[in-house]
Amino acid sequence: MERHPSILIIEPRHSTRTLLEMALSHAGMRVSSATTLNSALLQLRVLEPDLIIVGFDHSGIEENQAARQIRILSKAPLLALADESGESPGPEYADAVPYPLNAGQLCKKIACLLGC
Repeated sequence: MERHPSILIIEPRHSTRTLLEMALSHAGMRVSSATTLNSALLQLRVLEPDLIIVGFDHSGIEENQAARQIRILSKAPLLALADESGESPGPEYADAVPYPLNAGQLCKKIACLLGC
């Protein structure tokens, strides 16, 4: 029986979150999502995702602070959604995906991070 990776998306922007949910579900991944870091931390108390995708709108918590809080509950690789500035995420992140999002490239990057 084939195992489908479990992905947690933390993304405050509805349109980006929906695009990610649709693309990853279509690729056969099990997807959960949260709009805030606090909501994600609650989900991590019961979920054991294989990978966590973290997006930011720069109105909330700083990326590295978020990574430290996530690390308390999960050792899953963190994949950052890089903003339009192209700024690299901190060392807590395994990798980053630049905007504009490309579903094919995102799925390939996830497969590489998960060793599939």
